[in-house]
Amino acid sequence: MTSSDTDPRFGQLIDRLLQLTRDKAIKWTKNPNRRTTEPYSVNLTESTVRLRSIDNDQAEPFMLEILDAEGVVVQTVKLGYGTPLYEEYGDKMAELYGLARHDALDIENVIDSVIRDLDAEAKSRGLDSESNPGS
Repeated sequence: MTSSDTDPRFGQLIDRLLQLTRDKAIKWTKNPNRRTTEPYSVNLTESTVRLRSIDNDQAEPFMLEILDAEGVVVQTVKLGYGTPLYEEYGDKMAELYGLARHDALDIENVIDSVIRDLDAEAKSRGLDSESNPGS
């Protein structure tokens, strides 16, 4: 594995991943083999990109890894305060991480499911699920 925190192609990679993630053109997945859901991954034709929070706190510093077709990490970049790409790409990497996590954990469907369950519970109790009890 090599580290190349100053390779300008990592900036291009972050930009492309961010745009494709925003457009929902790529699908991030969670790690199925660990108790944690990280790293989040995008499987491409001949490679995989993994993204995780190094401190496991859903915040910087982040690590982006590129794996070859055999699953070997061939390139990695760490991005956090004080790293070479941070000033230009820190906010973008944080946004990418948030979107990747959102996609991998299928948060939209989970929230919709919670709302449906709460509405069903309210209905079963004869309550108006649309009312706002704090009003």
